[in-house]
Formats: sequence, structure tokens, C-alpha cells
Amino acid sequence: MIMKKLSVLTLVALIAAGCSHQRLQINESSPTPTIANFEGTNHFIFWGIGQTKTVDPNEVCGPRGVHTVQTSQGFLNGFLYVITYGIYAPRTFTVYCNPMRAATVVVIEE
Repeated sequence: MIMKKLSVLTLVALIAAGCSHQRLQINESSPTPTIANFEGTNHFIFWGIGQTKTVDPNEVCGPRGVHTVQTSQGFLNGFLYVITYGIYAPRTFTVYCNPMRAATVVVIEE
């Protein structure tokens, strides 16, 4: 009975320890936008060595520029990582672009 409780506790600890969050804020001069411009999931295989796709934040944001990129591994992603022994490791990513700036109107009087 103690071994069963210890096994369950160990499994819960491994899954909870798998949660992580990374944030790269490129433009620190303005507040982080609240609406994501692009969200998705990257699927890694073989303990994160093989990535199945890449996303270029510069292509997503275009001329506005990238404000923030963040990645995370939540409970479900961590659970999938644990039950596959790391062979499949999904991570969620979000790209925030710089907010649109108001156009400046220049009046030239002749």
C-alpha cells in the first residue's frame, strides 16, 4: 500500500515538475500586448532533439516587429512527455507583435 502511494506521489511530482514557461521580451519600451497575434504548438520528438516545424516571428509580425515570444509546457504537454518517456514533447508558443502605431500626418503649407 505504501509503495502504491509512493508511486502515485512520484508520478504527480514528475508531471508537476514538467511545467515550464519561457518569455523573451524584445521590445521593453512598451507594455506587452494582451492579444496574441499567433499561437501554436511545436511538436518535438526524441527528447526535444527533433523539431517537426519552425515558425519565424518576423514573418508573423511583418513590418510591425516582434514584441514578445513565449513558450510553455503545461500540464497536458508535460503529461504527454512523461507517458512517452520523452519521445514526444509538445510545447505551446505564442507570438505578440508590436502594437500598430497611429499614422503621423504631416501637413506642408506652401
